[in-house]
Parts: sequence; C-alpha cells; structure tokens
Amino acid sequence: MMADVTQLFDGAAEFERHCLGGTTPIVTYKSLAEEYGRLGLQPGSAILILAPNGLEFLQHWLAILSNGLVPVAISPSARSPRINRLRHEFGLAGVVGVKINPSLYDASDFTAVGTFRFVRFHGVRPRYSPHEVLILTSGTSGVDSACVHRVDSLIANAALHNQALGIRSTDRQLVVLPMYYSFALVAQAIGSMICGCQLIIDGPPFANEHFFARITDKRISVSAITPTLVRGILPYINNIPRLRVISVGGDQLSVNDARTLKYSGAADEIYFTYGLTEAGPRVSTLAAHEEPDAKLGSVGRVFPGIETRIEARAGAKAGELMLRTPTALLRKVGGAGKHPLDPDGWLRTGDLFTCDREGYLTYQGRLRDFVIIQGEKVNIKSVSRIAEEHPDVHHARAYVDGDGSLALSLQFRQTADVSVEIIKKFLRERLQRFEVPKNIVQVDSVEFRK
Repeated sequence: MMADVTQLFDGAAEFERHCLGGTTPIVTYKSLAEEYGRLGLQPGSAILILAPNGLEFLQHWLAILSNGLVPVAISPSARSPRINRLRHEFGLAGVVGVKINPSLYDASDFTAVGTFRFVRFHGVRPRYSPHEVLILTSGTSGVDSACVHRVDSLIANAALHNQALGIRSTDRQLVVLPMYYSFALVAQAIGSMICGCQLIIDGPPFANEHFFARITDKRISVSAITPTLVRGILPYINNIPRLRVISVGGDQLSVNDARTLKYSGAADEIYFTYGLTEAGPRVSTLAAHEEPDAKLGSVGRVFPGIETRIEARAGAKAGELMLRTPTALLRKVGGAGKHPLDPDGWLRTGDLFTCDREGYLTYQGRLRDFVIIQGEKVNIKSVSRIAEEHPDVHHARAYVDGDGSLALSLQFRQTADVSVEIIKKFLRERLQRFEVPKNIVQVDSVEFRK
C-alpha cells in the first residue's frame, strides 16, 4: 500500500493506465507535471482547478502537487465573480480549467496545460507550503471557506476508509460524486490510488439508469452515494446490479431507508459513513450488513486513533460532537467562520450527536446555522452575508421556509433603485445553485434571530 506523497507521485503513471484499462491516455501525468514546472510559479502557490469529474482533473491535481504547488478544486459551474472573490480570499496564483476565458479575470491570454487553459494572477505571494492542499467545505463553514490539509494526512485518511470498507486491489470503484469535495477526492480517488484498485470516474449529474448501466458495463464492485441518491434509487432497487460494496454518506439516512437498502440485495456489504472536510474527511463507519436493525440509525464507531467527546448542555441528551483526529486540517482559509480547532487540537464539528455505551454515534441534527437544502449543507448566515454585499441591500436574513426550501428576506436601502430579480441574479453569480434561495421577498425590516 502506498503510504506517502512520493509514492503517490511515483504511482501516478501506472494509475492513469489502470483507469483507462491499460490504454495510453491522451494527456499524461508526466507531461502535465513538466508543463506546470515550466510556468515558473513559486512553491506554495495555489492554483484553482475549474473542471468536471474526469481523469484529467486528477492528473492536473497530482501534477500541481508534484511541483510544490497547492491545488484547490471547485465546481465547474462556478461563475467568474465568485472565482475573483476566491482569488483574494485564498491568495490564488492562477486558475486552470476547460475553456477558461482570460478576459473574465483581467488577463489578456492563457497558457495551454494539457487540454486545459491556465490563467495567471500576477502580484500574488504564496501563502502555503509544498504538499499542502485546499479543499472547499460543503457549506457548514461558509460559502467561501476551505480547509488546508497536508496531502500525507489525506492519504492516511483514505487508508482508514479502505480498511473500514475492505477495499482491495481487485475492486473496480465507481465515482459519481463531485471530486471537488473531500469524500470523492480523498476516500474514493486517493483511496483507489493507494490500494491499486481501478477507478472509473463518472458524473455528476446522476441518473438512475446511467448509474445502473455503468455498474454492469464496467463490472463495478464498489461505489458510494448520498442519502438523496439512495432515496432516488429505492423505487427501482430491484433493477440495480448487485455490488460488492456500497457506502452512503454526506447526510442522515432515515432508518426506514436504511432498512430497505440493507435488505434490498443491492450489495453484499452496505456501509453508512460520517465525516467532514475538516476531519480529513472520514470519521466513522457502520457496517450495516453486520449490525442488528436497532443500530441502523447510527453512523457506527470512530476510526482507530480518533478521540471523541459530546459537549451537551445540562439535561440535554444530544450535544456537539468534538473530535481529535490525526487527519484534521491544519487551518482554515476564507469565509467568516471561526477556526474549528481549539488549542488542544479538538475539532468542533457543528453536528449534534448522541453516543451509546458501545461507542456508536447517532446523528441528531446540526447547530442552528446549518441546514440541508437539496441534500447539500448550506450555511444560512453565509448566504445572508453574501446578499448584504450588494450595495443596495441594507439587511438580509436567510431561513428555511415552511416547505423546507431556502428563503431570503431583504431590506433595501432607502435610496436603492433595485428589484428582487436583480438580487437573485447577483446571488446566482456568487453561490452554488442549491445555495440560491428559492423565495426572495422584500420587507420593510428584517427580523433578526440570534
């Protein structure tokens, strides 16, 4: 098993051939590494990767790292206003991606790197160290925040994930989740690289029929999906080709859905996982196929080497889960959130849990600022803060409406000449699609809730 970053780079060429079934790739990791080396960037310079899931995405991520540079991936649908904001929040030295338009970033030209385009941001001093990685959070820490990790820490976390799920070199693992978030990047992509199994990269977007077909056509044995995707496939569960391993994480799965999946025959082994980007990301696993049904509401016990405690108010059954893990982030950059590690290395998760005498963790909800919209974590305070960046907005408050959708109340400045539609366009340019409130209303005054 590969155990350090040098071995990760040394194995990259073999890995890309394995991903393509032994055929020669159009773009190679080695050629990309040489091209990044010719850019003349200072060690520790951060490069934003704006590209969809695919082998070349991973090749760029590795080639950037191998040159002492720092990769940070983002959704390929991110708009230029947000990227320009991240340029300053994260101290980016450039952006690389598919069909990048230099004029959107006050640049006149680009440099071809593989099939991607690289646009340099001048006048930036490196803020990071070689072999550091930035991974965007999925919403719980603010719209524009990222975790700084050491790549060897990510490798260690991926190894724990492989061990918990029993993933081995003979497996063929399918990725359908976005690799700009930590689970698919670390647990699945890096996990496949260090154990030598074949990685088949797909989606998003996700479609049931396509998912089922890929399992059959590519002889997939391992895949991971979210509770939202589970709910989508359950009505068609009899059509899913049987997997060896299926894991579910990213949000809470209802006990009824967990039970249905367990007895569906969709996989020999079914695992429910918990983690967060700040933790590296994986924290715990429940082997649902081995546990009694009474445990199906749990996310299992934490990995070896992780310490936990529950901080609960007097008389409360649930409290915030605190973690001390060897794969925790180094620090956080961007956004308005506080640094999640205390001086003793304890990580605040922002998630409410109970823990039984056997050490099984059961998720109970999130702290008040965090909600789930369309299966994604959204920090409603961050949404409010972004809305208030518009010069005509005096106050804003995001909240969850009665139908479970995200809503926003706006108080405009007295001199403002603006409409709700203009604000909605403003937010669409700066937020992920699921972060944009469905209902936006103008009010005379905004009710603030502490």
